[in-house]
Amino acid sequence: MEKTKQVVKTRLNERYNYEQRTKEWLEIKQGKISSSNSDRIMKQRGLGVGGETYCMEIVATAIQEHFEPGFVSHAMQQGIDREPLAAEIYEEEKMCETSEVGFIVFYTEDKDLMDISGFIGVSPDRLVGEDGGLEIKCPEPAQHTRNLAEEVCSAKYYDQIQTCLFVTGRKWWDLMTFNPDFKEGYKWKITRNYPDIDWQYKFIERAKLCKKIVAKTLETIKK
Repeated sequence: MEKTKQVVKTRLNERYNYEQRTKEWLEIKQGKISSSNSDRIMKQRGLGVGGETYCMEIVATAIQEHFEPGFVSHAMQQGIDREPLAAEIYEEEKMCETSEVGFIVFYTEDKDLMDISGFIGVSPDRLVGEDGGLEIKCPEPAQHTRNLAEEVCSAKYYDQIQTCLFVTGRKWWDLMTFNPDFKEGYKWKITRNYPDIDWQYKFIERAKLCKKIVAKTLETIKK
């Protein structure tokens, strides 16, 4: 099967250049599945308790009026601080330019996908040219070591990257693990990923189920 083949035929996506973790960025994410949480609806045996809990969290954001930035741990802040340097190294290594975007909302005119149009969004670390994207991870030493040892994309990040590919329609998405505390030759690794058609069909099924739960709950609690 062609690596760049996609399930979605038309995309009318909206891009928002709000800085990530700001009030505006949090508001635009209201009531939507996000790439960073998509793994919660992609468990092997169905939505399960975790997926249903996530549906309730989506409902909560849909009816909230005020948003506070989530807790940022030391490890998370370290990752945020190291991301720009990782992006520079990536650009030098790949001899390319990357661009930042705050949030992309999935919209489509495909009849069989209209019920999840506007219900999914992604916050890419970087877009690469016209065809690619980049997810940067700056983990703690143990996880970075595990990432270095992986020959393919770690399952830990697979759903997030595939969601980015699904929403954007990009041909490929690179995963970069980066930790500057390591010796030369071990500081970073880049793994290229392509759209997984079987994953996309499963994701559509789960996203539709999630949307039904969210819609039914909103109707139930509506005053």
